[in-house]
Amino acid sequence: MKDIYKLIVIVIGIHCSVGKAVAQPISVQEVNLPKIGQAVEDLPIGTLLNGKQGKKLSSYKRDLIVLDFMTSTCTNCLASIPKLKKLQESYSGQLKIIPVAYESGQVMTEALKRSGNFDNLSLDFVVNDTVFSRLFPHRTVPHLVWLYKGKVAAVTYGEYLNQKVIEELLGNKTIDLPIKNDYLEFDYTIPLLPRYTDSTRSYSGIMGYLEDADTKFGVQVDSLDGTIRDYAVNVTALPFYFYCYGKIHKIPFMKPSRIKLIVGDKDRFIHNPEVELFEEDWKIKNSISYERTSRLTDKLASRMAAIIEDLDNWYNVRTSFVKQKIPVWIIKEGGAATEQPEQMRSFVSDFAFMADLNVDFPPIINEVDKDRKMYAGKWDSFESLNTLLKRSGLQLIAEDRETTVFLMEERL
Repeated sequence: MKDIYKLIVIVIGIHCSVGKAVAQPISVQEVNLPKIGQAVEDLPIGTLLNGKQGKKLSSYKRDLIVLDFMTSTCTNCLASIPKLKKLQESYSGQLKIIPVAYESGQVMTEALKRSGNFDNLSLDFVVNDTVFSRLFPHRTVPHLVWLYKGKVAAVTYGEYLNQKVIEELLGNKTIDLPIKNDYLEFDYTIPLLPRYTDSTRSYSGIMGYLEDADTKFGVQVDSLDGTIRDYAVNVTALPFYFYCYGKIHKIPFMKPSRIKLIVGDKDRFIHNPEVELFEEDWKIKNSISYERTSRLTDKLASRMAAIIEDLDNWYNVRTSFVKQKIPVWIIKEGGAATEQPEQMRSFVSDFAFMADLNVDFPPIINEVDKDRKMYAGKWDSFESLNTLLKRSGLQLIAEDRETTVFLMEERL
């Protein structure tokens, strides 16, 4: 269920944008993306996190080198460091993993320390990079470039770096993986369906995954024709539903405990690694593209309701937001604070909002004054969070409470 977080957080996203203009070409047309099988120039890898100058790629004498581009703000990237170390140790002599960041050594050191992954790093970590980001342009991280015997073997998302893929590449000397391309050229302004000239009617259509397009929601107004076009390209079901319902009324953060699926095949709606190992492969199989053209006078809520009806018909389900009793954690006023007032600098409302984004725990509800402040620290369980709150005179209560959930029921 943890993977659902990646599916439903449309705004926050699982991939971090690369915030460096200098390393990115000005336009899509100027981007020179590497080709599979292309030889890579044997360059020095640049400055390392420890301040030393790195070697040339050839000096590592490894069949497989993986460049793992990351940034200080990509929490998934930083959290993957222990996995990178373990994989490199497991394939010592065959594999070299090189994290690459455009940011300074100081910035990356601070980020690694905050994530708890700085000590015993044992990876040649490139900082202040200007070379590899030009050779291998990208807009989001993690971004992995696989080099096998000096040639580009694959360009992938971070999830593909695992034992199965490594062994397949080392054993077969080649591998076929979806290519991560952050510079796809797709004209979203061109309708997916033939245009009708009668602007007095609405029409809609659903199709499958479209190659050479990113995931995108959009609205296009044609004032001359008197129509408005709502479209979604390469989206999976749950984010699409939440996008539409969120335009009609406010919905909470949709963590797994707020999603109730009463359907025979849940794997259509939630990525299950036991059925489909890689989420990107699952998305390609289960994404749809959709558009609906309505009259310009149609209200937003009615347009979204019509789209929801189309989706319900497509998936043969009924969907709604309902009130149900589910386990929740509630932040309330407690006893006397033990923390000094000057240390209580964080608003409880902000802390509760961020804490609720953790998909491993039940919904967290704040019931104290919006201007109340607290001491904010680390926690990883009900007990540790309650202990943290008590320092600020607060307490955490676990109970079943009626709250908003998304309900999907299969039609008979």
